[in-house]
Amino acid sequence: MSPVQVLSPTGILNGEFGEMLQEQIRTALETTSQPLLVDCSALTFMDSSGFGHLVVALKLARQQQRDLFLSGLCTQLLMVLQLTGTDKVFRIFESRQECEDSLDAAT
Repeated sequence: MSPVQVLSPTGILNGEFGEMLQEQIRTALETTSQPLLVDCSALTFMDSSGFGHLVVALKLARQQQRDLFLSGLCTQLLMVLQLTGTDKVFRIFESRQECEDSLDAAT
């Protein structure tokens, strides 16, 4: 069994899809006690609305004292996080496997 609950959005993370992802994260927070990983490897672009939803999702996780990780960021997503300084706030992994390995090693 995976040490994390994985969410895998695809395409463009904009207002509409960001809202859907935020709702998926909210549901996962209510239904599992596992840390959450947003595997971004299938995302090609994130606009400011999608970024806002991602930040709100992190706040929701933190309010419940839960971990929310990101992995597989394309150059554009990573650049947005770096420009906003949130690359220091989110725990980012190169890949889903790296995240799972890190969590397995911590237990």
